[in-house]
Amino acid sequence: MTGIAAGSAVLLGAAADSWAVVLLLSAAVVFGTPMLAPRRMGSALAVVVALTLGAWRSDPPLAPSAPDWIDTATAVGGRVDSLPSTNGRRQHFLVGVDEAGQPGGTASAAGSVWVSAPLHPGVERGDRVWLVGDVQRVEDQASRFRAFLRSRQVDGVLIAGAIQRGEVAGDGWNTVARVRRAVDRRLARLAQGDAGALLAGLVTGDDDALSQERREAFLRTGTSHLTAVSGSNLALLVTMASTLGSAAGWRRRWGWQAATLAGIWGYAILVGLHPPALRAALVATGGVLAVRVGRRPDYPTLLTLAAAAMVVVQPRDLWSLSFQLSFASSLALASVLPGFRPAGVAGWIGAAVVGTLVAEIATLPMLLPVNGSISLVSVPANVLVAPWVAVAFPLAAVASVLGFVWAPAGEALGVVAAVGVRPVLLVVDALAGIGGEIVPVGKPAPSSTLVVWLSVTMVLGGLSADGRTWALRCLRAARFRTVTRR
Repeated sequence: MTGIAAGSAVLLGAAADSWAVVLLLSAAVVFGTPMLAPRRMGSALAVVVALTLGAWRSDPPLAPSAPDWIDTATAVGGRVDSLPSTNGRRQHFLVGVDEAGQPGGTASAAGSVWVSAPLHPGVERGDRVWLVGDVQRVEDQASRFRAFLRSRQVDGVLIAGAIQRGEVAGDGWNTVARVRRAVDRRLARLAQGDAGALLAGLVTGDDDALSQERREAFLRTGTSHLTAVSGSNLALLVTMASTLGSAAGWRRRWGWQAATLAGIWGYAILVGLHPPALRAALVATGGVLAVRVGRRPDYPTLLTLAAAAMVVVQPRDLWSLSFQLSFASSLALASVLPGFRPAGVAGWIGAAVVGTLVAEIATLPMLLPVNGSISLVSVPANVLVAPWVAVAFPLAAVASVLGFVWAPAGEALGVVAAVGVRPVLLVVDALAGIGGEIVPVGKPAPSSTLVVWLSVTMVLGGLSADGRTWALRCLRAARFRTVTRR
């Protein structure tokens, strides 16, 4: 419990961004702990230190303030600051701008833009580029895209019509990007159209090749997370390694556990070490090491500590929507699902429905301010596609590795994986086309959002066995103190 409390304190201190709030919370912890649990003063001091650390590392997003050149510039120059992605028609990347203006006449400038540019010439991270096109404000973008841009501290979006590549700078991440692109191309060739794009998206998280219509269908059915590499991907890889290790009698051998860790981090690096993948790799590492020392992994504690460590190292991650969604859903699932003991087909179907509902409830406070709507088909869509994804992803992942060793074997296994993604597309298309599946509820005010947060916390705490246990303990301790005073 101390680990969860300390990790949560780091996150709370970083989110508060106010030393007054931190001092008030610290005082409440120090003076409240002796009343409820006198023997927990050591834990209380750890929480106070964690609150202070979180507040010290706090780095909230700056208030939107577009640079002067954003409305007049049609040409910018700068360095590529991210690994480019491509949908087969355009390439997308982040550019740190150091000059802006008109073609043939630019001046020094500062800022950053998210770029959509032609495929040729292809660029890599660290390259010097000059771009000509339409520069747009962040405020003019769709709400979900706008949230992503603000989490990255981006000043604008540039739809480039022309691109010129200048000085090429070496970057170790470019090698990783080239390997990932090779994996994407190999998987995309196994099936035509969106089936191949979805197969690549499941493995590497790069779903840019999906058609706009299919992308919208995934959003409407609440299944767009399928191509966002997160804890579920790493969990499936760990399960595969654990099952194979148990069958061979290697599960507790250091060599097999080291190989498992190497595979976990190799995959996380391949997909770019984005916040959800990095957090999942940290948690999976903690789980493997716990087994190594003969202890049962406590995943809520590991999740909270991993998130706290990430925020201490990179405070801006806390404000990333992908970080918030993946952390909230993972923590809710890790807290609630262990209390279920499904038996038979009906039991497993029930567990799948409960798990999907839990993830939907946990992410509601973050998605409502962004989307202002609720998908009525999200739960059935996720329940129906989950079995197919659970089969297609590991097969595609293994096929992508085999493809580098023995191409025919990789292609054969990949074809089987491609069969598994077609039912996913059928389910998504069917549920996205019924009409009325999206219910607009409006974007809540801050006070309403707080109420939603409190309600969600109470619901998930009630569903969690540990949550109910600790609530009862606190009530009993408070009642005991009241009786003693009388």
